[in-house]
Amino acid sequence: MSNFQETLEEFFVENLDYEFIGQELPTPELDGNENILNYSKEYHGNGLDIIVVECSDRIVEFQKKLIKSEKTHFPNAHFLFVSNNGKVFDLYNNATSKKLKKITYDEIGRNTRLFKEKLQLFEVSNASDSTELQINAEKAFDTSDKITKKFFDKFKKIHTKLQKAIGGIDDEKDKSWYASVMMNRIMFIYFLQKHYVIQDNSDFLLQKFDEVNANGKDYYKEFLLPLFFYGFARRDGHPEKEKFVAQYGSIRYLNGGLFYPHHLEKKYTIANPKKELYNEPALQTKISIDAKLIREILEFLNGYTWYLDNRPMKEDTDINPDVLGYIFEKYINQKELGAYYTKEDITEYISKNTIIPFIFDKMNENGFKAPDPNPLITSNEDVIGAIGDYIDSIDDFNEVKFLYKDVLLELSVLDPSVGSGAFLFAALNILLPIYQKTVFKLKEFDKTKNDSWLDTTLNTIKKHPEEYFLTKQIILNNLYGVDIVEEATEICKLRLFLQLASHLPDIKSIEPLPDIDFNIYAGNSLVGGLSWDDIEYNYKSLFNKDGEAIDPKVLKEKIEQLTDLKQQYRSVQQDDDNEEELNKLKDSISFLDTHVNNEIDLDIDNPFHWFIDFNSIINKGGFDVIIGNPPYVEYSKVKKTANYEVVGYATIKSANLYAYFNERSIKLLNKTNGRLGFIEPISLICTKRMLPAQNNLLNNSESLWISCFAERPSKLFTGADLSLVIILNKIGNHKNLYSTRYLKWSSENREELFDSINYIEVSSLKKEYSIPKISTVYALNILEKINKQRNQISNYTVNNSKFYLVYRNAGGRYYKIILPFEPKFYINGEEKTSSTYKKIYFKDEKTRDAICALMNSTLFFWYWIVYSDTWHMVNNDILPFSIDLNQNLIDKLGMLHKELLMDFDSHAEEIEEFRNKGKDLIKYKKFYARNSKKVIDKIDYLLGNHFNLTSQETEFIINYDIEYRDTKE
Repeated sequence: MSNFQETLEEFFVENLDYEFIGQELPTPELDGNENILNYSKEYHGNGLDIIVVECSDRIVEFQKKLIKSEKTHFPNAHFLFVSNNGKVFDLYNNATSKKLKKITYDEIGRNTRLFKEKLQLFEVSNASDSTELQINAEKAFDTSDKITKKFFDKFKKIHTKLQKAIGGIDDEKDKSWYASVMMNRIMFIYFLQKHYVIQDNSDFLLQKFDEVNANGKDYYKEFLLPLFFYGFARRDGHPEKEKFVAQYGSIRYLNGGLFYPHHLEKKYTIANPKKELYNEPALQTKISIDAKLIREILEFLNGYTWYLDNRPMKEDTDINPDVLGYIFEKYINQKELGAYYTKEDITEYISKNTIIPFIFDKMNENGFKAPDPNPLITSNEDVIGAIGDYIDSIDDFNEVKFLYKDVLLELSVLDPSVGSGAFLFAALNILLPIYQKTVFKLKEFDKTKNDSWLDTTLNTIKKHPEEYFLTKQIILNNLYGVDIVEEATEICKLRLFLQLASHLPDIKSIEPLPDIDFNIYAGNSLVGGLSWDDIEYNYKSLFNKDGEAIDPKVLKEKIEQLTDLKQQYRSVQQDDDNEEELNKLKDSISFLDTHVNNEIDLDIDNPFHWFIDFNSIINKGGFDVIIGNPPYVEYSKVKKTANYEVVGYATIKSANLYAYFNERSIKLLNKTNGRLGFIEPISLICTKRMLPAQNNLLNNSESLWISCFAERPSKLFTGADLSLVIILNKIGNHKNLYSTRYLKWSSENREELFDSINYIEVSSLKKEYSIPKISTVYALNILEKINKQRNQISNYTVNNSKFYLVYRNAGGRYYKIILPFEPKFYINGEEKTSSTYKKIYFKDEKTRDAICALMNSTLFFWYWIVYSDTWHMVNNDILPFSIDLNQNLIDKLGMLHKELLMDFDSHAEEIEEFRNKGKDLIKYKKFYARNSKKVIDKIDYLLGNHFNLTSQETEFIINYDIEYRDTKE
């Protein structure tokens, strides 16, 4: 019996109460069945079968094909595919389910987390009958969106109540922000309560409410704030904490910026407070919160079970940290801020293809022989596996020391529109196993190397749970973020704290949390200074808020002093034993930071001065890696609603915030080996106004990879009909430009989407403002053959004539219908013309008909997809198409044109429908191009011959996107 078989039997039989069957089944007769090594019904429990299919290779399409062919034989089965010698498991939901889903254990791809936890839902003894077992098992494949949405809907209501009930704050924005601060603190405590971390009490906050209320005290001012500022933020022995403990019992020291007095608590304080029980100034606050509402909040949160890991949520009352990200992403107005929830496959793809290549480049630059990362990106190879193999192969102590000390601990990863931290979490998940492998390799030299740095490093790590310690190192040393929405930064920090806590082997042994207030900032990434020279040149700001002239020399000295204090603070945090020094440093930093920022008066909202707050990183050359999903918002809209103006941008005419984020990020990027990865609208690579943004990218890229994604039939962002691109940039002078085809996929194939990315070099095929969307040699050859033609469609057009063709300027994702007449439509019997139709004029009828046939071809449709924004059709997409028309070709295309029009007409449908809430009766003729594909194919065969396409190239065009174009749109 193999190791994986022993593991499966132990798990299903001993842990989940299944009966071992071990019945061999006949190999299904389908293409690719030679991949099957063993096929058997292995386990049975309460009416549910587990079919195990051992395969030599992991081929997802083959897995689905097998389930489809076998599901009638095994209607109550779940299929478990085992591949790569038992290192990869793919378990599918019930074979007869409408939509196939799977969970995966992938030891090779490091995707192993929570697989066993999800399988716990298959436990036989937890279900009374087969129906309940099927229901439980199906939850293992659930993304928990419904449960999360239910919680969010309730959370939103309670947050709104809290915001309205906060007294002492007049500004509504501040009230909303403070409501989030309070909810975050309380929710963090709930995550700890569930694990009995606080006084061994899973109901700590609500029980203390009753106790405090019974004594006639103010729960907010006399219990919650002291709990935060002294209970959690001070060590035992501190006089103010001892007062609190004497009243309410022992509280574990947690540190962390989450429980320090918040900026708003300091802002809204009483000018001349009376002597109170505690000396903390923030406790002398104007802010008040009604006790009844706090109790309502506690009772609401008490109705949930709080898990620190991201296990599947079995019940409507289960909550995990992922919910917090969802809350923020849903709580903001997506359309207004141009922000969309970024799923894990996107954040992982971008993070691993920027962070790992940077590490490889850094090692190679310093004389070590790491893999060249650029070919790995281009061929879409497993970069995670590559760095694992590289670290395993290191046999030089100096190499592994440099990797840990000078690369990993110094690496800076920024998200300039951080939101709730999705990209930073992806970066953390990429970096943690790299840290772990590197530390493991360092330990191999422990007994053979007499090195004081090694001894100190390993001894420090030994003092802590290793995974927790390394996670803390990454959060403190590597991850940085800025966001214009203050509440976003609060959620981001909270989620990082929870992520850190989740890496403890025993949450009851929780160590003090780091303060990451100097990693995650609230501010406007697009305005403010990159340097003092930037302030002087772009903002002409030479005076402070009091109207006094600024002495740049004095200000620079203060900035350097602030930078030194932050470095000291970060260093002291690594040990976190000296609380008094930490608090003094924090107070000094806060005072000096406020003073320095106030020195520069730009008269705009929330400017973020990079050279002040991230001065040490800027002085080292900039951020090593910048990743994210910048907002997609028209600048014209921002100018109407916001009190700021972007200045000094070369991309100003591109007129969208994402273009400005690109430019600013490139300026912030380390100019030696910096890597950038963003997901943005497809307009970046194919619209005229984005030419400045394109040039900015290309001129600052040694290599630039662009992958292109459709919005149909499935989309990357739920609720956003956007075609998108992912850009991966290595900083430098323009050398190589790579792109992919315009990727389409169905929702059930999303899991394989990023594995299907294939790049090809396209520098020679870029047009004025359009980068082609192709990924095969066939496509490249076809474009080159088209471009060899001397004439373009523009050579055959005239300004006006009676011979014209008509096209719609938008719509038609799978076909474009071009006609030699303008289709009629009627509103309440009156003939109308449509503004969506555009015309191109020709000197004679035969030329018009030939071009009309050409533009209805799949070849032209493919060409339009390659260079356009895939939705709008404009003259600039049409006229540059190259073709040399001769009389023979004109005649043949003319004949096919007539045949096509007849076929269009034979399949057309007269439509009558009411619109405008039933007020208007619309009549028009609807054409269905897909029903005329056979005639269109004739045109393409003719064009293939004209352009000297090979038979394979012609078939490539004929069958372009056939799986989508052959189905109803």
